[in-house]
Formats: sequence, structure tokens, C-alpha cells
Amino acid sequence: MATLVQRVRGGEATRGTFFNLGSALVAEVCAPSGFDWLLVDLEHGAGGEDTLVGQTLAGAAHGVPFVVHVETAERIRVGHALDLGALDVKFPRLDGVEAVAALDGVDVLFVGPSDRSASLGIPGQLESPLFQALARVAGAAAATGKAAGILTSDPAMTSWYHDHGFAFVAVASDSALLRLAATNAAQPPSEMRAPT
Repeated sequence: MATLVQRVRGGEATRGTFFNLGSALVAEVCAPSGFDWLLVDLEHGAGGEDTLVGQTLAGAAHGVPFVVHVETAERIRVGHALDLGALDVKFPRLDGVEAVAALDGVDVLFVGPSDRSASLGIPGQLESPLFQALARVAGAAAATGKAAGILTSDPAMTSWYHDHGFAFVAVASDSALLRLAATNAAQPPSEMRAPT
């Protein structure tokens, strides 16, 4: 069976989710759900490096690779994440997408629409400048044989993103998925949404 890196480099579409609760128990619950990969978010999440071992072990027990979004690109932070079981790391806030795409060892150019829209001065808005920025990321990835990645809160958008050059798609987060399930469970039976 191909590794995640081989699948990504081969252009295969994959899906994962972000973990921001910092819980090994949540990782244990989510790991066998069918995602291709899981990503621990140390920049925005509630957990720290001390929570990585339990989460990566849960993934390993179910054969699901973990990527870690480190807080900074400092060598010590990256090395520590790898030492604690991360398959790979995701760096925050790198400038110059074409220059990053040209680097050896880069597999995915990942963009968070919320962070990107804020940097464009249109926080939380899905407007033309954001779509132009997304197209630039997808184009730089395609030109260098890399994958483009993106985070979406809406699972229905996965196909749209795939069609627009994003093969490495994160669907929501552990906290968002839990909130959706809880909200759904709290509804009267006539208003409950069918599981998708």
C-alpha cells in the first residue's frame, strides 16, 4: 500500500480533518472514521506538544498518518513534532507561494481560507481576491508537481475544491464535527439531518 506522501506526490485526492481539541481520546474516536490523514493544529488548537504522543499513537494504531501544524518554523519546534510521531509538518504563514513550491521536500501548498482572507484585508469573506489567491496556490502547485491543500468547513465543497486543483482537502475539525453532531442530536426527530 502506498504511503500518504506517495499518494500525495502521485496526485491522488485525499481528505483529512484538523484536530484542535488536543485530545488523544478524540483522536482514538476519529482515527478509524475513514480519513486519509489527520492534522494536529498546534498554532490554533487547544493542545500543545505534550498532547502529540497520545494523538499520534491513536493514529498509528489505526494506520492513519498524522501531520502536525507547528506554531513556528523554528527548527526545534519542527524536530520536536517529528520526534513525537508526526509523519510530516505543516509550516505556518510562509510568504511567496511560487518560491515555496520550488523547494525540494515540499509536498503540499496548503492555504487556510480564513487566514488568507484576513491577510487580504477581507476577513471571513469569500470574495474575488480570495479566489484569485486560491487559484495562484493551485497554479503554483500544478506547475511544480506539488499538491494544493485547503481547509473547508463544508464537506459538500470537497468536490468543488478537487475540481479547482486542491487534492489535499481538510474537512472541518474535531471540535466542529463534534458541534455538528451535538447540534444534530439535540434537534427534534423531524428536524434531524441524515448522516452524510
